[in-house]
Amino acid sequence: MKHDNFIMFEGIDGSGKRTLANAFANELARGGLGVFNLVHWCAKEKRIPLVEEVPEEILMTTEPTWAWIGIAIRQELIRKGQEHDAFSIAHGYALDRMILYKRLVIPALLSGKFVIQERGVPSSLVYQPLQKNPMSIEEVGAIPGNKIAIENAPGHLVIAKLSAKTAMTRLGGRTGKDDNAIFEKEDFLARAAREYEADWFKKMWTERGTQLHYIDCERSIEETTADAAALAREIFK
Repeated sequence: MKHDNFIMFEGIDGSGKRTLANAFANELARGGLGVFNLVHWCAKEKRIPLVEEVPEEILMTTEPTWAWIGIAIRQELIRKGQEHDAFSIAHGYALDRMILYKRLVIPALLSGKFVIQERGVPSSLVYQPLQKNPMSIEEVGAIPGNKIAIENAPGHLVIAKLSAKTAMTRLGGRTGKDDNAIFEKEDFLARAAREYEADWFKKMWTERGTQLHYIDCERSIEETTADAAALAREIFK
């Protein structure tokens, strides 16, 4: 099932996904819609809310989450210096994803809310097959939490295009977001960037009715945010 009110932003680490998602949400909100930021809410409440606790019309989410299993992923599974394999990481993400989707994302979509999400199952399908002792794309997709996410495909999947070299420069210079993730290596990100434009990736989503959009994030923040806002107007206004 494809949800036209579900917009997901994807790309390699440091590519500008959050910047694009924020610009998209801000453009939607210009008509007077309220925005619920799940990251901010989880930081305060230390849990994932039920849809009844979200009165706003626009729900902004991210993966991994900032509660429960999502915290364990961030603080343990993908931290540099740890030795967790692709299997453990894939299953951790999938369980975090299952809880998020069943508890909040799917009910929000079915109630008619816009859901704007930074990262999702496409990241797992790209990243885990590239890790040491990898899982196949098919194996990653078959994990229950990932299967649920694939079956509830976004209507629009926006890919932030950025070279691995530029991404590493930006990751090294950013403040206020120190993931220290194992994936933040130029050779790994270069391979991941290619997968987001690979035929298998495009086919997987277009066959489900998802529209793919690629935004060139090598340019200035002003230019890329303008593109994200224009895309919001094109799709929904």
